[in-house]
Amino acid sequence: ALPILQADYEDRRLAGYERAEKIRIQQAYDSGLFYNQKSIAPIGFFAGDFNSKRGMQSYNIVMSMTEMHSTLADCAQLTTCSPGENPEAWFQNFIDHQFYTYDPNAGIVVAPLSIRRTFTGEQGDHPELSDHAAIEAKYRISW
Repeated sequence: ALPILQADYEDRRLAGYERAEKIRIQQAYDSGLFYNQKSIAPIGFFAGDFNSKRGMQSYNIVMSMTEMHSTLADCAQLTTCSPGENPEAWFQNFIDHQFYTYDPNAGIVVAPLSIRRTFTGEQGDHPELSDHAAIEAKYRISW
């Protein structure tokens, strides 16, 4: 089985910034507990609208509790991951994230191949589906 978790954390527009971050911190903690209780596969994905930028406490909790890789962070380091794009700038500002994990001891490796903004509503792109762009990523899974 391939576990894929999805999140939609509290939006500051609904609760105000400070209250929303307190709610997101609890959501991040709960997500980490759920992930650690349910994740028995040697591979997994966790994606969604976290409404958290890198450096925010809610983001840091997800990263520390799940020990997953950030697709944006990894792509920011790989020149082959997103030619013509600037994932480092996205990584600084995006509130949508994709995380992945794998167990190389199980003989499985996951690597992001490409990443792009999508659903922007810009001409030629998919229709606008949210108040901000989404992230579309492609991965290589090998064993």
